[in-house]
Amino acid sequence: MITEEMKNEAAGSSDFFAAQSIKKQQTVYISESGKELQPDHPKLSETRMNLDLERNGMNSDWRNGPRNFYDTTKNHETQRNFFFRHNLMNSGEYRAQFLGKDDRQVQLANDAVIREMTLKHKDELSKVDHQDRPTMEKLHAFERHHVDHKEKVDLQQYTTLQAQFDGEQKLKDLYKDFKASTMGYEQKATRTVEVQAAPEVKKDLSQAQPGQQEAQGQSQAEKAALAHKDAIAAIQERMAAMRPQNKPSLGLKMGM
Repeated sequence: MITEEMKNEAAGSSDFFAAQSIKKQQTVYISESGKELQPDHPKLSETRMNLDLERNGMNSDWRNGPRNFYDTTKNHETQRNFFFRHNLMNSGEYRAQFLGKDDRQVQLANDAVIREMTLKHKDELSKVDHQDRPTMEKLHAFERHHVDHKEKVDLQQYTTLQAQFDGEQKLKDLYKDFKASTMGYEQKATRTVEVQAAPEVKKDLSQAQPGQQEAQGQSQAEKAALAHKDAIAAIQERMAAMRPQNKPSLGLKMGM
């Protein structure tokens, strides 16, 4: 017989397992003098990254931080190719006019962005001082991924929500590599740390487009089923130890 007390205990145990921390790799940045940069330093934050991208357009000096080529590109190509009265718009403004309506026009904006960024990077690398080149290369890596990530989000090219989350996380990591380098720190190693289950993933799931939710559904269901199975097995073992007088035929059955 399954009593209410047993049901409540099982539910409580499930909540316990769901709330457990997970392990992840954390990058460690060390200066030449051996000083370690704190991972929660405000200059490495996502907020600072977004402020830099909001502030710095395509013509900003690279030393000011990452530039938002994706939304600010405006040059001879955009003036020549952007449709009719839109030829004075930048790439972000033009894309917004046609996103979800005309993929060809959206691609015009994205192509202009990629060409502008590629030419700018090539020119900068040809002129940079030797000692600044490693930092510039980190900046360029971030800017390339920013364009790629934003394009995939806008065109819904990520096949799963996990892939989109990973793309966002890579963007943050590349930003940290660049900012740490500007402060005199270089990546030296990684360490394993424990963190709570990422709320960002849950937030992304709740805000996902219907098509993305459907694409992610199967893998999420499989993961949930495995986690549920492991949790139930642990709960059953715990309850069996607490109630040795129960016969095996009366064991708790769950997940029916």
